[in-house]
Amino acid sequence: MKPTSMYLGILLSVVGFVVIGHSEMCRADWVLLDKNEDADFYYDREDLKHSSSGIVTLWIKQVYTKKGGKDVGTAFGENFENLDHSVTLSEVDCVGRMVVFLSTVYFSKDKTVLEIKESASRWEFISGGTTFDILYSKVCQ
Repeated sequence: MKPTSMYLGILLSVVGFVVIGHSEMCRADWVLLDKNEDADFYYDREDLKHSSSGIVTLWIKQVYTKKGGKDVGTAFGENFENLDHSVTLSEVDCVGRMVVFLSTVYFSKDKTVLEIKESASRWEFISGGTTFDILYSKVCQ
């Protein structure tokens, strides 16, 4: 797939997610991965998509603690003062042991969309002992 087509597909997926509504994602099968002082991390076990090339596409949810929400609010501005959680479309390369974040939807405490951010993220190696190491062990079995 050409990069332009890929990004258009990602954008349409995210827009579709928002249009269909957050209620669909609330019914996702969120499985706790990890916790730290900033957030609780989950992945949607129900919506994993495995490709023949070893790439797994999935949603990752971060439910922010008070501290984590404040830190994001400070970084992104006052629109994020009421931040509750975010949902990120991600890919895990099971062969190369890498992860990339494609886009993130940020939700307020009243479940409205605060912002959709397309990521400028590049593939990153998954280090041992991290949240993404735990994710890797769950989705790349």
